[in-house]
Amino acid sequence: MRMNFNIKKTWWSPEDVTLVKKAVKFATHRYGMKDLELKIKLGKPSEQYFGFSAYDDDIGFEIWIYPSDALLRTVFHEMTHVKQTWYGELDMNAPGAPRWKGKKCKAKYKNQPWEIEAHKMEKVLYKEFKRAGIV
Repeated sequence: MRMNFNIKKTWWSPEDVTLVKKAVKFATHRYGMKDLELKIKLGKPSEQYFGFSAYDDDIGFEIWIYPSDALLRTVFHEMTHVKQTWYGELDMNAPGAPRWKGKKCKAKYKNQPWEIEAHKMEKVLYKEFKRAGIV
């Protein structure tokens, strides 16, 4: 696994950066994405998002994480989207509408199956991470 960080240093303590790295490595291992190359952008606070993920054939996988009280859950949420794309479950770049497991999906955010899974898995991975005593 290879991580490339872009950090807005004024918003991120060294402890938080270390925590994000550990959480990303944990999720990558948990999801079996051994050869993942991931760009991680740690930005300044956002009123719109806690995090965001994307995939592009040229750029590869990227996640953006913004400071919040839900830091670890946000990392695990976005890493679930990376997993969904990695395994071909989710295609956000499909023409017309995103595809979930090969089918077009125009559901509203709270009803999108990939968001339902990501919200569930952010809690599951958070509990596993804590139980493993990594933090």
